[in-house]
Amino acid sequence: GRDRRRRGRPSHRSGYCRLSLMKWLTMGLVAALLTAACSGGDGPMREAGQPGVVRSGSISVFELMVGDCLADPSEASIPSEVDALDAVPCSQPHRLEVFAVVAVETGDDLYPGESAVTAQADAGCLGEFPGYTGVEYFAQSALYFTYIYPTLDSWSANDDRDIVCVVGSAQTLNGSVKGAGGALPLVDSGS
Repeated sequence: GRDRRRRGRPSHRSGYCRLSLMKWLTMGLVAALLTAACSGGDGPMREAGQPGVVRSGSISVFELMVGDCLADPSEASIPSEVDALDAVPCSQPHRLEVFAVVAVETGDDLYPGESAVTAQADAGCLGEFPGYTGVEYFAQSALYFTYIYPTLDSWSANDDRDIVCVVGSAQTLNGSVKGAGGALPLVDSGS
């Protein structure tokens, strides 16, 4: 089997409580953390000097970069571990965007354990949130964050040492949240 990374749970606004999977589903945030089929063909394409992808496609979680926007997949199957996600240009409808990649800190090269990794993910992603979005996390209610973090298997087999921080919105976006502050690039509902 392929080595995978475990998806984090979204951070809740009242401290660092974790939401249940059902609540996360209703907010529409976890849906984008589905594993995508590793099909052949053309994957996402990047342009030098541009954040995010310029062509949609399945992308390995090990290749995610700051500025990548993630498609809103169906909620049919939500695995706890993922190895690929569907990336889309940020100008297309989406609800999730990579806003930071944080290295796992460890005193040696041993896997520090899931609880230590998720504690670092909570603190690291929270610390990076205002610099990317332009707004303090606890000063707003429109955005949330979650993360993808190394498992023992990915740590050992792939030298995986990064936490991928992902900002999510309950509303569909049609642009990046980078520097958006309170003015989110929302898709017009047409009503």
